[in-house]
Amino acid sequence: MMNKFEMPDLGLLHHFLGMGVIQKEGGIFIHQQKYAKTLLNKFGLKDCKPVSTPLVPTEKLKREDECELADEQT
Repeated sequence: MMNKFEMPDLGLLHHFLGMGVIQKEGGIFIHQQKYAKTLLNKFGLKDCKPVSTPLVPTEKLKREDECELADEQT
């Protein structure tokens, strides 16, 4: 294609449509690290302790959990 049209070689893709792209021999990894960090900053959670599973794996989910309703304005 470069023989037919004049175009520069920009190298490997790093960002596409707001997503990060990591290309290696084994495949392509697409992530949204920047978006996740933006959300953490927006809701004041950037200094929280990271965990591999953010929920308790043995927790039984119920339709009604007797918690107060979330403020949809936030």
